[in-house]
Amino acid sequence: MNDSPPTNEAVTSSHPGQAQAEVPAEPPANCPPTPSVSQPAREEFACRLAMLDRVALLIGWGLPLLGLMGGTRMLLESTDHAASVPGGWLAGLLGAICILGTSVLAGLGVSSVLRVLVQWLSLHRQPPQAESQSILGSLAERIDQLSERLAEPRSPSAPLPPAATATSTDWLREQSLAEIRRTIRAGKWDEAAALLDGFSPADLDDPRLSSLRQEIQSAREAARSQHLAQLNAARQVSDPDRVLELHQTLIPLLDAETRVSLEADLSQWFLRLIHNRLRTGKIQTDLAVLAGRIADAFSHTVAGASLRASLPTLRRSAGLCSRCGQPYNGLANPCPACLAQAQPPVRPAGPAAT
Repeated sequence: MNDSPPTNEAVTSSHPGQAQAEVPAEPPANCPPTPSVSQPAREEFACRLAMLDRVALLIGWGLPLLGLMGGTRMLLESTDHAASVPGGWLAGLLGAICILGTSVLAGLGVSSVLRVLVQWLSLHRQPPQAESQSILGSLAERIDQLSERLAEPRSPSAPLPPAATATSTDWLREQSLAEIRRTIRAGKWDEAAALLDGFSPADLDDPRLSSLRQEIQSAREAARSQHLAQLNAARQVSDPDRVLELHQTLIPLLDAETRVSLEADLSQWFLRLIHNRLRTGKIQTDLAVLAGRIADAFSHTVAGASLRASLPTLRRSAGLCSRCGQPYNGLANPCPACLAQAQPPVRPAGPAAT
């Protein structure tokens, strides 16, 4: 037996009718990766940028040189004809300067544009192969991240961590307190008090709630004092319309005892005002209308009830309907419209009894 050492050479068949089979050897584990095919493309792209830069340099120097040659030719021609044409040399000099200046500016402009283009391409442009590989690599990375997120187990009913729950509760409480402060500044004290009452019992120990209740009370007292001062000023100048307006504003700010006392005083003042105007002259329409407003606002007082009882007479004396207060100059006290509403509908006659 011939003991021959194993080799890594390919095993081939010597039979002519069989195809030759090769057993490739496995590459070692530390085999370096195949170089990227994008490297030649990058080198070719860099060569093109260098060529474009050289073209820009050539244009930048070539155009001024051509302009210099053209200007010199024009200057020489004008010198030859200077004797026959007056001022020929001056025209030639100016033409040469224009040609030279135009060519210099054109060369600088085109060269600058090309150089800027080269710089932009070198910074922001990649070869097609490298660009496609970068896009594919980014896409693969995002797909892997999405797969990892989808693979994570999620529970839809998982509770929030305690820290997140506490933060959310604090944020909601701060928003509610800010809304209460805005309501207080707007003068809606009843609404602000209702919002404060909506807090849970666990929040009642919060010192900010007590501070807000005190702020509501202070705002109500300040508004009440201000409106009372305005009411007294309107009474001093005998302005009944302003007094009625301030009375409606003061009603929500007064307690029951203060309200009863104030309305009794105001009703007596209004009654005296109506009597004084009746003594001074003829009854006018505005006085009858004012008496109707006062009777409606103070109908629960003795003076208001007395004024309501005399209201039909006041309206008829001012040429108004005694019931609705609309203009009416007829003979009857109520107008035809009020009479039609007061009369019961006529029932159809029933069958004759036999």
